[in-house]
Formats: sequence, C-alpha cells, structure tokens
Amino acid sequence: MDCSGQRFASGVVKEIERMTENGTASFANPEEYAAGIGDASVNLIITGGGDFKARLTWLTLRRFHVLRGSENRPRIGFISLSPAQTFVSFPTSEGPSFTYSGLGLQLGDVVFHSRGERTHQRTNGESQWGLISLPSEQLAACGKAVTGLKITSPPVGLVLRPSRSAASG
Repeated sequence: MDCSGQRFASGVVKEIERMTENGTASFANPEEYAAGIGDASVNLIITGGGDFKARLTWLTLRRFHVLRGSENRPRIGFISLSPAQTFVSFPTSEGPSFTYSGLGLQLGDVVFHSRGERTHQRTNGESQWGLISLPSEQLAACGKAVTGLKITSPPVGLVLRPSRSAASG
C-alpha cells in the first residue's frame, strides 16, 4: 500500500523488491566517504589526527533513502542538500558534541532541513548519525494520508527536540 491508500498488485510488489537496495561500505578516505552520502554535496575537513575510518549503511526503497554514518575522527562538514528531496537528520548515539548550524545536538534530536539547505556540521570526536530523504511530493502525500495535513520542508532548518519524558519513554 502506498500513501494514497492504494494496494499494490503482485507485479508491482516484485518491482518494488527489485528496486530495493541496501548495503554497507567502509572508508579510509574522507572524500570517498563524502561522495557516498548521495543526495547531498558534502565536503569534509578532518580536524583530528590519526587514520580516518568511517562506515556508511544504506537502505533505498524506490525514492525513500535511509543512511547511517559513523566516523572515528572529529570533522567539519559543509553540506548542500538537494532541493528535490526532503531531509531529516539526527545523531544516533550519545557522545561527543554534534553541532548543526551552531546548535549542539543530542541523542533524540531531529533536524528537519529546509529545501535545498546549505549548512555546516561539526563533530568533536567519534560520531554516528542518520539521514532520511524522500521526494518532497511524497512527504506531502504521506503527511496528508496520515495526519490530514500537507507536510512540507520548513523555510529554514528546524531542530525538533522531544521532551525528556517523550525521549526516554
């Protein structure tokens, strides 16, 4: 079933299975790691000494993308997101500071990015993060189906921080 409430025929299900991709890759080169991020242009400056090690794990379901990254060195990232997609990102572990556009993020925070956003991220050590993207029209259709409201990217990036009770529960 898609967000419009239509059921998929068995042939469509097989096509969706064919269009499903997943995998994981390890990197020792920051440029290759940044290139693997996909629907974003990413430039990294590694700010800590030692060998760089990183891992990307991904799942793609047609045009819906889920990505998890982990890095072993502090860095500054200059990021330009595709205006064709809607993005949310979030830290996936507690640990050293993860800064988005000057705001320190913590486990449980979700960043709802603006359309075509250009931003900076900084980490102070090992970091783990997640990124989800989907076409803006798909978010609007799914938002309408689930909530009755058309959900669109905000005009500027927003950090959504749940209350402590909601985050722990």
